[in-house]
Amino acid sequence: QILPGSRRWGVNQGHDGWDGGAASFWEMANWVVGANRLSAGDHFFFYFSGHGAKTEPHSAPKELDGRDEWLATANLGRIMDNDFYDFLTQFPAGSTVTAIVDACHSEGFSDLPFNYMPGKSTKGM
Repeated sequence: QILPGSRRWGVNQGHDGWDGGAASFWEMANWVVGANRLSAGDHFFFYFSGHGAKTEPHSAPKELDGRDEWLATANLGRIMDNDFYDFLTQFPAGSTVTAIVDACHSEGFSDLPFNYMPGKSTKGM
């Protein structure tokens, strides 16, 4: 079921305020987790297909793979893995989040402890 009164975010530049940048992404993300829109039993699906990269960590203790990953937005902004982790951990207990990221260096993007890292961890697999 789509959230009642939900907004649409899509790839069309200018559609409903979406500009393809990080600011619009975080506006959407804050709208999703804000105002108790989700509850136990709800499912949120996130899909990203685009460019990704990794860089030296700015917050090494949080990085399971020792690097910061980020996704490139349409206007060349960045969605950082640390911020995405904070977004994912705001969902209410009992809700389910499926995040599929089809981008280079997305293997450690969520920073969650059950990421698959060949030769390092199989926790949650």
